[in-house]
Amino acid sequence: MKEEDILNKKEKTVVLLAASIASGCQPCTKYHIERGLESGFTEDEIRQIVVLAISVRDKATRYMESFALNKEAETRTEIQEDLDRSDILVGIAASYSINFQIDYSIYLSIGKKRGMSNRELSEIIIISRAVSDKARSILI
Repeated sequence: MKEEDILNKKEKTVVLLAASIASGCQPCTKYHIERGLESGFTEDEIRQIVVLAISVRDKATRYMESFALNKEAETRTEIQEDLDRSDILVGIAASYSINFQIDYSIYLSIGKKRGMSNRELSEIIIISRAVSDKARSILI
């Protein structure tokens, strides 16, 4: 791994796929699923990434529905502390990509507790931003 590479190739693929799914970009999602399978991900690993990214997206939608309709919006969400590194990458990428600040803060906190460096966290954010920007440009 080159010095400027913080995340390994597999971790970058996890972030790219999670951000694509959360951003709702079908061409991006298709591309990153295909690249993931080509690089050795199993269908089950891809499925786990998809399920968690959709879960973050759905939770953000439910939260905003409650907020917008002046219902009692839950300001804390439950996230298991025993997540593996891949799940943390998905959570950060997905919640950042859709601007779900509540989960984003929680996943960042868990990542930091697990020893993720600021450089790693920054790289996740940079990749997620690039994907969500790309997704928005495709929709224009």
